[in-house]
This record gives sequence, structure tokens and C-alpha cells, in this order.
Amino acid sequence: MKFMRIKKEFLNFILSGEKSLEVRVLYPNLKSVKPGDLINMNNQAIIRVKDVRKYPSFKEMLSKENPARILPGSCRKEVLRLLKKIYPPTKEKLGVLVLEVEPAEQV
Repeated sequence: MKFMRIKKEFLNFILSGEKSLEVRVLYPNLKSVKPGDLINMNNQAIIRVKDVRKYPSFKEMLSKENPARILPGSCRKEVLRLLKKIYPPTKEKLGVLVLEVEPAEQV
């Protein structure tokens, strides 16, 4: 089982069902994530991966994905600003990973 750190606020959105897409850059340790995998989030909850999608950039990803499923109540521009604040351009060049997730269980 993989382990991921996530801000408490975002984990709560996943657990409530408001957030169903988790966006990461494509670090080597995430390349093997596939549908059906379970991920331990902060040792507080286990989430199930329903689908995995890859994109070359945040802009490309946001042209296809619903931003409200990434950050509830937000528009594309707000999500893009947040992602660029978290990940510098050198990290974005690794590629963008979208995990469609659902809560599996609380730890």
C-alpha cells in the first residue's frame, strides 16, 4: 500500500465525498499507481483509486477535468494558481497525475 501526505483540509473533502480528484506531479514513485490500489493518507484514512489519468501540464489537465472535483467551490483559474504555488515549473515538467479516488476506510 502506498502512503501519501495530504493537507487535512483536502483529506476531509475526500472523506466527505466533495473532492474526488487528487492531483500530483508524476514522481517516479507514483508511476505504478493503478485503479483498485489503496492509498494510506496521513495514517488517517485509506482511499481507493478508481481511475488514473496523466497529462503533460496543469493547463491541459484543467481543460479536461472538473476543477470543483479537485478543490470544491473553485474555478479553473483558482485551481491552477494553487497547483503552481505547490509545484514549481520543474516539477510540472515531470507530468501531471490525476487520481480519481473514493474513501475506502478510516484508520
